Amino acid sequence: MRIPFTALLAGLPLVFFFAALPVAAAHLGPSQAAWVYIFRRYAPEAGLVAYSLAAHLAFMLLNAAIGLIFLRRAVRELA
Repeated sequence: MRIPFTALLAGLPLVFFFAALPVAAAHLGPSQAAWVYIFRRYAPEAGLVAYSLAAHLAFMLLNAAIGLIFLRRAVRELA
């Protein structure tokens, strides 16, 4: 997939906006639809959905890792 940098700069804020909508479980669905709708002229739909799911998984794993790093501190402050 080759998506021009300017197209990414213009489209990613919209993708992240749709990903933040509280309409789907685990924020899956609106984000993938936005990826396909916004960038469909640059790449095939299957590739966009696959990349979107891989990026979503990477963000979820990174958030979980950051949460584990600060878990001790959070437990200490709650107790």
